[in-house]
Amino acid sequence: MENPNAMIKKLLFVLNRLDVNYKMSTTQYYNKDRDKMTTKYTIYQIHPKSDGEDFYSSTDVVIFLAKEYKYEKQIKAGEGSG
Repeated sequence: MENPNAMIKKLLFVLNRLDVNYKMSTTQYYNKDRDKMTTKYTIYQIHPKSDGEDFYSSTDVVIFLAKEYKYEKQIKAGEGSG
């Protein structure tokens, strides 16, 4: 299986080609419960200061972006058949 971070980059690229512009920011913080550093991924469409969707696993980000890609492909396919 491919590295999740590489998959995220590819999905962001193909979504951008479909004119769906997602951006991603990451924040690391110390999680006392797990006694280690944790990465929070935030996906947003407009601006980093706006509300975004938060994820705590790169795999969850891949799943979210893959669903968005599938949805956008269906929308684009529907536009061409009219």
